[in-house]
Amino acid sequence: MHTESADNCSMSDIFSTLSLAKAVLTDTRVIGTAIAVFLVMDFAVFVANYTKKPKRKKRRRVEAEAVTQKAEAASESGKTESSSA
Repeated sequence: MHTESADNCSMSDIFSTLSLAKAVLTDTRVIGTAIAVFLVMDFAVFVANYTKKPKRKKRRRVEAEAVTQKAEAASESGKTESSSA
């Protein structure tokens, strides 16, 4: 009874195995399938980790200008007080 071990593999068997692996990996169907699987998995991770951002209340432009005017008025009053002292 003859059993083949890893040490008894001939060089032609290894070469034919590598040749077959190269043929399979360079096939357009295999490459296309791998890309499709990657995109589907990437989308699944995106959906799983998706959290909706809280809505921000938009300030009215009038309010923003009023705050700026108040800040300018406060800084001007601070300047007049320090110069008179």
